[in-house]
This record gives sequence, structure tokens and C-alpha cells, in this order.
Amino acid sequence: MPSPPDSRLLTAVPQPVRQLLEDIERTGPHGTSAVIGLYGRALEMLARESTDISGSELAERALALIDFFLNTRGRFTGAVTNSFSFLRIQLRDLPADSRGVEDVYTTLMEFSGKLEEDRQGRLDAVATAGAAELAGAECLLLYDYSSTVFKVVEALAPRSEELRLVVPESRTCNGGLPILRHGKALECGLWLIPDVTLAFALPKCDAVLVGVESFFSDGSFTNTVGSLTAAIAAKHFAVPFYAVTDLTKADQEGSRDIQALRTFSEPLAGHSLLDDEVGVEMTYPPLERVPGHLVTAYITENGVVKPGEVWSAAQSISDGGGA
Repeated sequence: MPSPPDSRLLTAVPQPVRQLLEDIERTGPHGTSAVIGLYGRALEMLARESTDISGSELAERALALIDFFLNTRGRFTGAVTNSFSFLRIQLRDLPADSRGVEDVYTTLMEFSGKLEEDRQGRLDAVATAGAAELAGAECLLLYDYSSTVFKVVEALAPRSEELRLVVPESRTCNGGLPILRHGKALECGLWLIPDVTLAFALPKCDAVLVGVESFFSDGSFTNTVGSLTAAIAAKHFAVPFYAVTDLTKADQEGSRDIQALRTFSEPLAGHSLLDDEVGVEMTYPPLERVPGHLVTAYITENGVVKPGEVWSAAQSISDGGGA
């Protein structure tokens, strides 16, 4: 696994690019797919902002930027490595006679364009597969915001005037607000529930949809903490539980779900017992792993596949030259 992020990697990167990266880290919601798209934009911006330097310098700046990607979001999802490793090798192996600034500029621009085209194509295919699988569904529970999940919702919404989204309010998911905002824009029905009332709401739902940070060879996946609780409750009430992802999120290392604990003291500010925070532990893991036996199916660009088949589906795309 890469070492912790080092801001020194970005010392030579132009300020507009650094500002974009700071915005990505500071704002949300940014699911993995959205972050990869923004990282591609950062590489394109780097190329446009660095035409006054040599090709070798531009290549080194791009490599530093990719290392930053791998040491931030890439620490927690294999999708970043899968998306940028080829460019990293390509830049490192550029022969001396291909290190003119125009050559490197073209390499970065073409890669960014292809990355976005490929990303959008995958999302559209996921949306098509999801809409077909969930045709006729009228009530979906969404846990945490995922741009990939919402591609499916966007495909479903025009087909159902009665589509309703159940949104668990969770302190660790920004209270469900990103889902509510996007759902309102799509004119879906909305039902906000306290996250502890999952058992009350789930029997009224046709399915549960969650995003994926990474998935693994045993059919399990990682996602925002609380996803496992939703999966267990869905299993109990026999409600289909779908993990929605493109196949670039296959994780070869299998250990990226290990993250430093976070604290939720800020959302509890004003609680009299927390005035000095002495003797009160307020930490939680940002991600957790959901075992494959709790997953009904994965909705992917290759269609709807069972947990035991998702790894081979990802490998077949990789072997065929896909991202």
C-alpha cells in the first residue's frame, strides 16, 4: 500500500491544479468514479498550465501528480491504481526523443480525454443494466451518496412517476443531504429516516442500492460505514441488496479497507459532556467491508453479476485490454 500522502509531491505543480486538488479533498460528495474524473481534469489542467517548461519537467510534474493520486484516494481504492498506472508507466518510459513538451502535452491530453470517455461509457452501461434489473421498482433505499448509483436512479426516474428514495440520515454520510438534493432535482419522492430505523423502513423497499469503494476476489466490497448494517438488515427482511460499481474497482491488493479512525466530535459540538472531550472516545472507521454472501448481485457495465462472478468479470475486461 502507498505511504501516507505527502504534500511535497505537489510543490512544482501550478497553483490552479493545487487548488483543484484541495477542492476535491475539502468538498463533497465525491464518490470514487467522480474523483477519478476530477483527477483526469487535474492532469489536463497541468498540461495546459505548463507549456512554458521542458517536456521532461512536464513529465516529472505529471508523475508527481499521479503519485499524489495514489497516495490519497488511491490508498483506499484500487480503481485509482487501475485508472492511472498505465499512464505512469508510459511517462516513465518515454524515450528521450519523445520528451518534447508538445509530445508530453499530447500524451496527457489524449489520456485525459480517453479516461473521461471510458468513465462515462462505463457509467452509462451500469445505468442501463441497473434500470433493466430494477424495472418496476417503486421504492429504493440508498445508503450514502454515490454518483454511480445515481446514474441508475437517473435512468429509472423517467420510467416511474412514483419512484421513491428512502434516505437514512447518518452523521457519517453528511445526514443524507447529498442524496436528498440529487433526488429532489430528479423529482423523486423522498423519505428521510433516522439511520437507526432501517428495520422499520426496509420491508417497505423494493431494493437497497449502495456504491462501492473497492471489491475483492471473494465477492466482498468496501463502502462507507453503515453499509454492512444495511446489508444485514436487508438480508433479514429478504430485500435485494445491490452493490453498484464499474469493474475498474477490482482491488488486487485486498487490504485498502484499512483506514485511520475518524472522529465525529464536531457534529456533536455543544453536547455538555463533550466540552473538554476528556474520557469520551468519539472515533469510527470511515469504511467497512461487506461480505459477498450478503450481496444479492453487483450491477456493473457487464450487466448484473453474482458476487462469486464479479472478480472474473473484472479480470476478463482487464485481459481484454480494458481499464
